[in-house]
Amino acid sequence: MMASEGVAAEALGGPVMRKAERPVMRKRYASHYLRTAAGAYLRQQVVEVADGRVADYFPLEAEIEDVVWLPGVIALERDDSGRLVAYHDYPYDLTSLQPVAATRRRQLP
Repeated sequence: MMASEGVAAEALGGPVMRKAERPVMRKRYASHYLRTAAGAYLRQQVVEVADGRVADYFPLEAEIEDVVWLPGVIALERDDSGRLVAYHDYPYDLTSLQPVAATRRRQLP
């Protein structure tokens, strides 16, 4: 936003959101299993991702609005700076809880 736009918004009585004040968009993903950074498997969990890092995770106990279902496993790992990052591993052998030869991994945005 340019300075003149902010002045115009203030003059009209509208809120002015500076870059640091903008709300953080959280995306929610759910999966059959969540593998924690410690290696434990938790069944049917929701993971909230904000700015490329895990903001929260909790059990999926009921249908929740705006949750993307991902088959397979969501894996949590720490990056080089210690932040918790979520990856989707699919396909995955959910009986043995092991990746299969065709398992692909992608980081969740």
